[in-house]
Amino acid sequence: MSASIGITVFPDDGEDQEMLLKNADTAMYKCKEDGRNHFHFYTEEMNRHAQALLKMELELRKALQREEFVLHYQPLICTTTGQIMGVEALYAGTMKPLAMLLLMCLSRWRKVSG
Repeated sequence: MSASIGITVFPDDGEDQEMLLKNADTAMYKCKEDGRNHFHFYTEEMNRHAQALLKMELELRKALQREEFVLHYQPLICTTTGQIMGVEALYAGTMKPLAMLLLMCLSRWRKVSG
């Protein structure tokens, strides 16, 4: 058993219960991103990071709607057993390099939060 603990300090990190809980939750997810079984104090940088991830996701959704990229999934097969061990996503499209970087960051974020 392990614990991931997000810590906020009143009044520095919020002046009401809702804000303190939100910020503690943000700090807890930072712990999980770092491999669990940690504690972190909330920082404003964590909030900026979370907002940047949301912005990335929105931009990627827009790019998908504009059909600027397509993902193809390919199975990863164990050469010894022949069993499918996972999948990899292959990119095809005209997406700008910055958007590709956002896509890579988002897929890392999905692994952490999913």
